[in-house]
Amino acid sequence: MKRVDGVDISAEMLNVAQTKGVYANLYESDLTQKLPVEDGAYAGVVSAGTFTHGHVGPDALEAVLTVLRPDGRLVISVNAKHWDARGVETVLERLAPLITEDIREDIAIYDAATGDDAADRVWLLTLRRA
Repeated sequence: MKRVDGVDISAEMLNVAQTKGVYANLYESDLTQKLPVEDGAYAGVVSAGTFTHGHVGPDALEAVLTVLRPDGRLVISVNAKHWDARGVETVLERLAPLITEDIREDIAIYDAATGDDAADRVWLLTLRRA
């Protein structure tokens, strides 16, 4: 198995993650700041929930891309409601020199939900580091 590390701004969430027994390292860190690992340390980064609900804005993408090695991949989801409201497109344009591939897929979040968020959609974003 490859090394899996985790990052969260909350020590409480990192304590929960520690109980899973799958993380080599857990870092309490703010994704909008330089992450406490070497640049180019990872072949891939996956984020679930962090960008989806707008908890972290798109400006954090630069710090995350920095820890990817050349040709490394980043996969995140961004709720469609937040895509325009948080200026994701503008940030991606600014970061274009760091990206060689940009794949976007529009996906329904829920299959059979009811209520206010039942029709919510997400952009699944896959970026490849230059």
